Amino acid sequence: MPVLWIGGGVALVGVYMSMLGAPAWIFMLSLMGLAGLIAWLRLSIGFLRSGRLGLLRISRGWWWGIGSGIAATLWMFGSAWYDGGPAFGGSDGTRVVGRSLLMLALGPALLPSVAHLTWLFWSARRPR
Repeated sequence: MPVLWIGGGVALVGVYMSMLGAPAWIFMLSLMGLAGLIAWLRLSIGFLRSGRLGLLRISRGWWWGIGSGIAATLWMFGSAWYDGGPAFGGSDGTRVVGRSLLMLALGPALLPSVAHLTWLFWSARRPR
């Protein structure tokens, strides 16, 4: 849940910044992240309430939301890696550890949970 609150807060800050004149890609990335967080929450609730059959009953649109969240996460991971380099050191020799680690803590922390929900969904679809 902390990832949900922190990641959602950062995504909302990104939406607010884009309203104040930030580049359009920040708005899109923020919306993709919010869609992923909301979809993850909905799919998790569906699984907790009805098990694997609950995941099968949920609309496919929620899975598209998960996909957009994964895309936003990979974008954040790539930019943290590119900006910080392999040792999270900046190109001019400065350390950007705090910013890069914050970016890595927001989205990728939910990837194992998303992978597990996806596995549960596909295993429920297989004939036994």
